[in-house]
Amino acid sequence: MLDLDIQEPAVFGGIGSVSTKNIFEKDGKLFIGEAAGLQDMLWGFGMRYAIVSGYLAAQSIIGNKSFTRLAQRRFGLKLKAGVVNRFVWEMLSRSSYSLTLGIMKREKDPFRSLYSFHNFNLLQKLVYPLALRYVRNHYPKLSV
Repeated sequence: MLDLDIQEPAVFGGIGSVSTKNIFEKDGKLFIGEAAGLQDMLWGFGMRYAIVSGYLAAQSIIGNKSFTRLAQRRFGLKLKAGVVNRFVWEMLSRSSYSLTLGIMKREKDPFRSLYSFHNFNLLQKLVYPLALRYVRNHYPKLSV
């Protein structure tokens, strides 16, 4: 739509503070959101994870429960699913968007597929060791 003259184009983007070896509590302090390594490795979802982990931290304080246990129960499998999803996304490269949209278009209930996609389904469990190795090699600064 616009005739832009980009002088020095550069690829940008990446992965924020993602971890599967999360630290939720240390020295009496609770860590939520990205401070705890909570971010979906494929789509982000940092704000959502921050809000939910903040809620869980409050519930742990109010109910005198282990925040680490609550957070691991809520996010552990989602973070592993994110590792596999990132791996698959990068393997499919440019066709990822159209493939994903095509799958969603054919689904009777796309929310069910999206739920499975973000909750470590059986296929993701099988692919996880390969995906973990790939992510560790390609993103060495992440704690996965």
